[in-house]
Amino acid sequence: LDLLAVNDLPHPSLLAFRRRLLLDRAGLEQVAAMDERTVKTLATTSEQAVATELGDAELVVPIAGLGGDMGSWGASLVARVAALKGAVSLAVVTTPFSVEGSLRRAVAADALKLLRTHAHGVLALSNDPLLRIAPHLPVAKALDAMARIAVQPVRDLLRVLTREDLPLLKSVLRGAEEWQLGIGEGGREHP
Repeated sequence: LDLLAVNDLPHPSLLAFRRRLLLDRAGLEQVAAMDERTVKTLATTSEQAVATELGDAELVVPIAGLGGDMGSWGASLVARVAALKGAVSLAVVTTPFSVEGSLRRAVAADALKLLRTHAHGVLALSNDPLLRIAPHLPVAKALDAMARIAVQPVRDLLRVLTREDLPLLKSVLRGAEEWQLGIGEGGREHP
């Protein structure tokens, strides 16, 4: 597992990551919206920078919060570049709390629609259920909790996934309108 943090500005949350990539936010939505089936080249410096950082990755998992510019369009950009490089991409994203307003929710809806065209699979998690589970949780802690929730399926998947599984995963996810991720483990005769 190799982690890469992508943002438009240095931010304290990036300090935990050894590898960081800063992208220009200007025009990011237009670059992310390019269809990899018709525009088959890495035409922009943002795409080229992402491609360099992805290297020869076989599985790329963009994890982002939708509703803002960088998370919304950055996740689609990473998924587009991964598709161009032949990697399997499974995006894990969170959608804004309802209280964040209709504009952020509209941006998130548009970004989710676009992301589904680039990534082989998208796992979208709503922030709103956190308000029911822990209604008095401060916003910063709620977002931190959602970040941990978003990362857990990826960790679980990486524990059970083999290189031989990637082509099958790619074809199954691409062909499915809806899918669910369930991972478990057993012991003794039924591991």
